[in-house]
Amino acid sequence: MICSFLALMLRKELQQRLAQAEAGIEWDDLIRDPDRLEEIEIEAEGRRFLLRTQAAGVAGVVCRSAGVALPPTVRRLEEKPS
Repeated sequence: MICSFLALMLRKELQQRLAQAEAGIEWDDLIRDPDRLEEIEIEAEGRRFLLRTQAAGVAGVVCRSAGVALPPTVRRLEEKPS
């Protein structure tokens, strides 16, 4: 029961922030687009990187409205300890 209450409170807060940003985002888009964000780890020539997909659709607006910064599209990781 508490989880449902918290989920409703978070939903209301996000909707208020989106309204303040005058984003005009449909709830279906809000649920679908951020779910498309993915991150993969690759290794090339002994170096490791994290690659993030582009913020498609409304994902970027939703993250900004929620006060969440997306990581860079490409990040180099530290070398694996030997």
